[in-house]
Amino acid sequence: GIAIFIINGKWSEPSTWGQMGTPSAGADVRIPSGIEVVYDLNDTTRFDSIEVAGRLDFSTERPTSLWLSELMVMPSGEVTIGDESAAVNQSAEIVITDTDFKKFDPQEYGNGIIVLGSLTVRGEQKTTMARFVDDVTAGQQSAWLNQPVSNWVGGDRLLVPETAQTVTVWPREQIEESEVVVLDSVTNRTIEHSPFHFDHHGTAINPFGVERFAHIGNLTRNVVIRSENPDGVRGHFMVTGTADVDIEYAALSSLGRTSADLPVDDTVVDDGRVLHVGTNQTGRYSAHFHHARGGIRLNHSVIEDNLRWGVVVHDSNDGVFEGNIVYDSDGAAVMVEQGNETGNVFRDNLIVKVDGGHQAHDKRGGVTWHRDWADTRFLETGVDGSGFWARSSSNSF
Repeated sequence: GIAIFIINGKWSEPSTWGQMGTPSAGADVRIPSGIEVVYDLNDTTRFDSIEVAGRLDFSTERPTSLWLSELMVMPSGEVTIGDESAAVNQSAEIVITDTDFKKFDPQEYGNGIIVLGSLTVRGEQKTTMARFVDDVTAGQQSAWLNQPVSNWVGGDRLLVPETAQTVTVWPREQIEESEVVVLDSVTNRTIEHSPFHFDHHGTAINPFGVERFAHIGNLTRNVVIRSENPDGVRGHFMVTGTADVDIEYAALSSLGRTSADLPVDDTVVDDGRVLHVGTNQTGRYSAHFHHARGGIRLNHSVIEDNLRWGVVVHDSNDGVFEGNIVYDSDGAAVMVEQGNETGNVFRDNLIVKVDGGHQAHDKRGGVTWHRDWADTRFLETGVDGSGFWARSSSNSF
């Protein structure tokens, strides 16, 4: 059924809902324009959808967990998970449920978060990444960093990239030596952790006297947007229209349904009739900025386990993407898709473990022609295993 807020208040308070009472599992929830609600629950009640035309604020003082198939932030809507005045102190998560929806939504807009209004996320600040000050070796369980780190605590997942520095040959030799270890403790600039499985050496001796050692990044965030089942129906995250999005210190994990393993195959609808049901719908990515005309800021966050691309900028300008970790992507980690994008700034991002999709062994650099269901040729780009793949040069990297 449909549940509609009638007055301002907390989600957990029955009076906020009027005679209908609090929504049960499977409900479609509406927050009308002018209504302000604080989400203050930490449970796994599975809602079908939430449409925010008013304001939805997650509590910053207690753990919260919201499970749903679709969150739609309307042009007048605002959602905050922490803000400039108060970051999330405990933990907050949005979980996109593993829901079979395609027979009702053949173009797959649902099962995700679609932002047309305002979204602000402020997780707990922490040092995103540092460097080692020496080579590290397999079996090692402590290391010295080049700087102090803030808010690294026991149990955090630490990412170390593969640094084998092998000679590039064709076909590419895929080396799988990036790894995640678990932090035990931090004392000044020394960390104790579970043992490395691989060596991670710095730059080879060179005539320029350059010494650079491996990065180490912290993948743990206290604000998480994730799919319930990475092997089932994943959620996607799309920012479009006049949306204004400002995300810091969050994790987007196991999102995106579009696969890099095959060319895209879109559902085709004409005059309300479904002519073809696609098997690999384009545009359903982990962090997708799609024809966005508002503010775009994605900083100090983690985008992890991406089936096609991690961060996708499509016909959107002047975004700022700084200090992020994009880890374990297929196709490409960062995609600037159309070629007309300008003014986007990508600064100090750590890209680790990009696996090639169906173009991985093709020498054409991620540009191939294919035919769709109607035997019409189309151009497929950016699924060759690149860290950054950009059609537009009018951006800063």
